[in-house]
Amino acid sequence: MNRLTAVAIAILFVQTVIAQDNQGSPQAPGTEGARPATVAQVLAARVAEVSFLDAPFGQVVEWLAHLSGLNVWVRWQVLAAAGVEPDKPISFSTRNLRLGQLIAMVLTEAGGPGVELGFTASGAQIVISTRADLDRDMPVRVYDVADLLAGAARFEDAPRIDPAQLLQQLGSSGGGSAVQQVQDGEWPGPTRIDDLIAVIQTTIEPDSWVENGGRGSISAWRDKIIVRNTHRVHRLLGGFLDDHVAE
Repeated sequence: MNRLTAVAIAILFVQTVIAQDNQGSPQAPGTEGARPATVAQVLAARVAEVSFLDAPFGQVVEWLAHLSGLNVWVRWQVLAAAGVEPDKPISFSTRNLRLGQLIAMVLTEAGGPGVELGFTASGAQIVISTRADLDRDMPVRVYDVADLLAGAARFEDAPRIDPAQLLQQLGSSGGGSAVQQVQDGEWPGPTRIDDLIAVIQTTIEPDSWVENGGRGSISAWRDKIIVRNTHRVHRLLGGFLDDHVAE
């Protein structure tokens, strides 16, 4: 079986819940005719089944762009310097994965031992490169953390960290006794924003923060935190930068 045939078969195997409007803008599942979905919603949509057999990495990327309706930009020069070429064969089969997880699997297969690839998502665009290259970008974002603070006032002018999502991330990273107390229903949340910052710095990519020898910073302002760190850290904190299509 040649590689073009393998890609064609992969496309035939896919049953996706991502719809597209007449302009090709991504739509959230089940919202045909509604406003365009956020990139986070597009990447959260599930792909029922996909199979690749020696499909060229470059063609798989093109297929992912077509499937998602997003613009996919690959920093090929950076990848070439790391030994990753467009003809790198991709082979795997999977079912019922979110599109973001599927992209991560493709990049793991393309990178191989010693070469870690990653992607960022912003607006209607996905950027693919090496993890080291992407980590050079240090965007700043303000998060509303009122829901995680005991007795804090509520403000509506900043993105919020989803408490459930944050706790899931902390739990998967070994968040310690405070996280376990929340899961057991015993802990109402930090009484000070400094407590929350300490939890984040010890559980979300600890080596990335200035206090631990990295370049990332986090500071408090009222019931918000201001975070300057990598795209990966922002994703782990619960979201994507500029995660609205045409927003």
